[in-house]
Amino acid sequence: MNKEIIFNGVKYRLMGGGRYYLSQSTTNAGRVGAKGLHVAVWEYYSGQKVPDGYCVHHIDGNTLNNDYSNLECVEIKKHLSDHAKNNLESSVYRAKNKEQLLEAQEKAKEWHKSKEGREWHKAHTENSLAKAWAFREERTCEVCSETYIAKTKRSKYCCQECKSKAAWQRQKRRKNQM
Repeated sequence: MNKEIIFNGVKYRLMGGGRYYLSQSTTNAGRVGAKGLHVAVWEYYSGQKVPDGYCVHHIDGNTLNNDYSNLECVEIKKHLSDHAKNNLESSVYRAKNKEQLLEAQEKAKEWHKSKEGREWHKAHTENSLAKAWAFREERTCEVCSETYIAKTKRSKYCCQECKSKAAWQRQKRRKNQM
C-alpha cells in the first residue's frame, strides 16, 4: 500500500484514519481542515466544489478506493444517518458496544462503592428525586382555569384532557401562521 499518492500534481499522505490527506503534516492533528484525496478526486472529475452541508462518500465503504466511480457527493445528515444504520446492523459493532457498555457498568459500580462516589452522593442528596417527588404547589390550569395541585415544577395543566387541548390549540395556531 502506498504511503503517499500524487494526484493532479499534489501529494497526499495516508493518515491513521485510512484516508489520504494533503501532505502538509505527518500527524493526524495536522490534517484538520486538509482536503482529502477522495474530495479532490470527486471535485476534479465532477467539475464542481463540494457544496456546504455535503460530503464525499465512498460507495463501497473502502476509504482507500478513491476511484471516481466509487465516490458520491451526499448530504452530511444522510451520510451520518446511513453509517449509523449500517453500524447498528453490524453484529461486530453491536458486540463491541455491548462489551464497552458492560465494562462501563462495572466501572460505575466500583465508583459508586468508592469513598469518592459515596461523598458525591451525600453532597447531591438535596437535588435528589425524593425532593423532586415531594414537590406540591397549588396552581391554576392554563386551559380551564381550575385550581389544582401541581406535582412538578413544569406542570401547567390540571389533567391530560387540558394538556391535549393545549397541544391541539398550539398546532392549530402553527397551521394558521403558515
